[in-house]
Amino acid sequence: MKEKLKSSLEIISVIILALFCLTESHAVKDSIYNAVMRCLETVIPSLYAMMILSRILTKSGLIGRISSYTGIFPPVFVFSVFAGYPVGTGILCSEYECGNISRRQAQVMSGICYGAGSAFINGCIAGRLYGKGSEGNIILISTVGADVILSLFMIPFLKGKYQKNDKIHISSNLLNESISESGRSMGIICLSVVFFSVISVFLQYTGIISLAGDMLSRITGRDKSICEGMIYTLMDITNAENLTKGDRTLLPFLSFVTAFGGVCVLFQIKAVTGERISLMLFIIMRIFAAVMSAVICRLIMPLMLKGETVYVSVNMSVHKAESPVPSVMLILMTFFIIGESNGLFNTNKKYSQNA
Repeated sequence: MKEKLKSSLEIISVIILALFCLTESHAVKDSIYNAVMRCLETVIPSLYAMMILSRILTKSGLIGRISSYTGIFPPVFVFSVFAGYPVGTGILCSEYECGNISRRQAQVMSGICYGAGSAFINGCIAGRLYGKGSEGNIILISTVGADVILSLFMIPFLKGKYQKNDKIHISSNLLNESISESGRSMGIICLSVVFFSVISVFLQYTGIISLAGDMLSRITGRDKSICEGMIYTLMDITNAENLTKGDRTLLPFLSFVTAFGGVCVLFQIKAVTGERISLMLFIIMRIFAAVMSAVICRLIMPLMLKGETVYVSVNMSVHKAESPVPSVMLILMTFFIIGESNGLFNTNKKYSQNA
């Protein structure tokens, strides 16, 4: 009965969303365009290279070699701090599939080895809102500090056997395979951003965002438009760039949402992990880390911002690409590499069979 009710609700939701896309096509088009531009200008440049590097480290066995001396947690934790949200989780899922760690270890460490990455924080959040000040470092220190505190609480659950692997495998196809797999993951991330932009405009047109913004405004005392921007950011962290520029009182909130990731990132994590880890445990751990991050941010703000002036009229070319053309070319090249890996463009085999 529950399964039928769930299926019925899912079908009804899809139909309602489809009707909205048909009747409000102009608003949907604008939201998709803005989401695609955010992906091309910020998300892809800040995440793609680190995702490829993480695949190379995992597939070559370098992570296993380092882990044989330090354990699996330290290298994955350090790498996830700089790489971006799905990278650490992806590495741990690969280690679990290979039998190097248990399911419990993968679940617990996935909730800790989770970070936006310095490039994303400075490129998509702090760089857009505050320029070249210390705000980006404050968010980074707050989120990493929260993960360190969380790891101390979870030490008893991190214990367990780790299957050591000292072998390093280097082959000519390693780079192509890493680019291909990273391209697929990057596609999932960008499509998630685009999808949630449609969800956001749907909630806006139905008045749900306005109602939630009004409730949050009454609780916090902030202007309703600012509260609505905060809600959009909780749904998709890439919307943070649309918040009030230069408002340092938003830093604890930005630290909170950066540590949590937002609903869109949770869907990305679910797409990467599938049924391999418990999303409920992951969410509980990230809420704890998000609260701790906001507290740490509030404590270090007076120290790190002392005597600094906010410069919001910065040269944004430092934080985003001047043109989306390089990102588009990168996507096209990735597509051809994926196609070649899957044999879509293997014309030599076809000609040999015809001969």
